[in-house]
Amino acid sequence: MYQDFIAHDAAAAGLSAPTIDELGRKLPYRVDEVRHVIEVGKPALELAGVRLRAVRAAEGVALEIANATDADIAYMIATAPIQTTSGLSRANGRSGSINGWLISLA
Repeated sequence: MYQDFIAHDAAAAGLSAPTIDELGRKLPYRVDEVRHVIEVGKPALELAGVRLRAVRAAEGVALEIANATDADIAYMIATAPIQTTSGLSRANGRSGSINGWLISLA
C-alpha cells in the first residue's frame, strides 16, 4: 500500500518510483537543537542539511524548506509561536504552531 503512495507521488513529480532497496537506505542523522527565530524578509537559515526561510503566502506566512545537500533527506520541523511584548505572535488572527515530517529526495 505504501509503495502505491510513493509510486503515485513519483509519477506526479515526473520521476520513476524508487526501489525497495532505495527506500530502505539509511539516511544520515543530523540535528540542530538550538532555538532559531525565522522572520519574513530575512535571509534563509541553513541548519542540519535544510535551508529555511519565512515567506509571505497570500495573507499568511509560509515556511519555505529546501534541501541544502546533494543527498536524499528526511526532516522534522517543529514550530512554535513566539512571545512578543503584546502577547503571542499571530498569523491570520490565530496563534499556534505547525509541526511536520517530510522526506526530500535530491
